Amino acid sequence: IDLYTTLMDLFVGGTETVSTTLVWAFFLLGQHPEAQEKLANEIRKVVGNREVTLSDKLSLPYVEATILEIMRMSHIAPFGTPHAVTEDLVFKGFFFPRNTIVVSNIYWSLT
Repeated sequence: IDLYTTLMDLFVGGTETVSTTLVWAFFLLGQHPEAQEKLANEIRKVVGNREVTLSDKLSLPYVEATILEIMRMSHIAPFGTPHAVTEDLVFKGFFFPRNTIVVSNIYWSLT
């Protein structure tokens, strides 16, 4: 049962992060058609009509930079890393005593 559970965690966890990253890629590229065009031009120039291979990676710097930027901008989890308030703080009228744990809602902050 442990092996099955572990394998399912790996499979489901992997598919969730990949699908979420792809959703973000479509979202971000939809906002930047100029980036889509630049990507397509670089791929056409380097790859042409053949299949892309791993050896093409060094010849596709804009594609790689775009992938890294999508991964930087995307959020695969709804909450950020927990932080602690280091001293008493009033923020937007709310009081946070020292050592209060604060967790940001990343999805809310994007709206």
